[in-house]
Amino acid sequence: MVVDCVLVKKLKSQCNRDVQVYNQSEFTNLDDLLFRSVEINGLGGQLSMAGYSAGVLRAKTITIVGNTEVPLGKEIEFVTHECPM
Repeated sequence: MVVDCVLVKKLKSQCNRDVQVYNQSEFTNLDDLLFRSVEINGLGGQLSMAGYSAGVLRAKTITIVGNTEVPLGKEIEFVTHECPM
Protein backbone atom coordinates (compact mmCIF):
# COMPACT_ATOMS: atom_id res chain seq x y z
CA MET A 1 0.00 0.00 0.00
CA VAL A 2 1.27 3.47 -0.93
CA VAL A 3 0.06 6.64 0.79
CA ASP A 4 0.13 9.71 -1.47
CA CYS A 5 -1.03 12.33 0.97
CA VAL A 6 -1.66 12.77 4.69
CA LEU A 7 -3.86 15.64 5.84
CA VAL A 8 -3.33 16.76 9.44
CA LYS A 9 -5.80 19.17 10.93
CA LYS A 10 -5.27 20.98 14.22
CA LEU A 11 -8.43 20.92 16.31
CA LYS A 12 -9.62 24.40 17.25
CA SER A 13 -10.08 24.64 20.98
CA GLN A 14 -12.32 26.72 23.23
CA CYS A 15 -11.61 24.68 26.34
CA ASN A 16 -12.35 27.60 28.63
CA ARG A 17 -15.96 27.69 27.38
CA ASP A 18 -19.03 25.82 28.62
CA VAL A 19 -21.81 25.68 26.02
CA GLN A 20 -25.53 25.28 26.71
CA VAL A 21 -27.81 24.56 23.75
CA TYR A 22 -31.50 25.36 24.21
CA ASN A 23 -32.63 25.89 20.60
CA GLN A 24 -31.78 24.66 17.13
CA SER A 25 -29.96 27.81 15.99
CA GLU A 26 -27.33 27.43 18.73
CA PHE A 27 -26.01 24.26 17.06
CA THR A 28 -24.47 26.35 14.26
CA ASN A 29 -21.89 27.81 16.70
CA LEU A 30 -20.47 24.39 17.58
CA ASP A 31 -18.86 23.49 14.27
CA ASP A 32 -15.39 22.00 14.44
CA LEU A 33 -14.49 23.19 17.96
CA LEU A 34 -13.51 21.51 21.20
CA PHE A 35 -15.28 22.81 24.34
CA ARG A 36 -14.89 22.19 28.06
CA SER A 37 -18.51 21.06 28.30
CA VAL A 38 -21.65 20.94 26.19
CA GLU A 39 -25.18 20.55 27.57
CA ILE A 40 -27.96 19.92 25.06
CA ASN A 41 -31.21 20.74 26.82
CA GLY A 42 -34.53 19.83 25.23
CA LEU A 43 -36.60 20.13 28.41
CA GLY A 44 -38.55 23.11 27.07
CA GLY A 45 -39.90 20.93 24.24
CA GLN A 46 -38.53 18.89 21.36
CA LEU A 47 -35.04 20.02 20.30
CA SER A 48 -34.10 18.97 16.78
CA MET A 49 -30.56 18.81 15.41
CA ALA A 50 -31.84 19.25 11.85
CA GLY A 51 -29.74 22.39 11.26
CA TYR A 52 -26.50 20.95 12.64
CA SER A 53 -24.31 19.84 9.79
CA ALA A 54 -20.82 19.36 11.25
CA GLY A 55 -21.55 15.80 12.32
CA VAL A 56 -19.06 15.73 15.24
CA LEU A 57 -19.54 17.43 18.59
CA ARG A 58 -16.43 17.46 20.81
CA ALA A 59 -16.12 18.36 24.49
CA LYS A 60 -14.58 17.10 27.69
CA THR A 61 -18.12 16.38 28.93
CA ILE A 62 -21.34 16.14 26.90
CA THR A 63 -24.75 16.00 28.59
CA ILE A 64 -28.08 15.47 26.82
CA VAL A 65 -31.17 16.37 28.84
CA GLY A 66 -34.80 16.03 27.76
CA ASN A 67 -36.19 15.46 24.27
CA THR A 68 -33.48 15.76 21.65
CA GLU A 69 -33.98 14.42 18.14
CA VAL A 70 -31.60 13.59 15.31
CA PRO A 71 -33.74 13.49 12.14
CA LEU A 72 -33.81 10.43 9.91
CA GLY A 73 -30.98 10.60 7.38
CA LYS A 74 -28.74 12.80 9.60
CA GLU A 75 -26.02 11.53 11.85
CA ILE A 76 -24.00 13.04 14.66
CA GLU A 77 -21.01 11.76 16.56
CA PHE A 78 -20.37 12.73 20.19
CA VAL A 79 -16.68 12.61 21.14
CA THR A 80 -15.40 13.22 24.64
CA HIS A 81 -11.93 14.62 24.35
CA GLU A 82 -9.47 16.06 26.87
CA CYS A 83 -8.50 19.66 26.31
CA PRO A 84 -4.89 20.22 25.27
CA MET A 85 -2.56 21.86 27.74
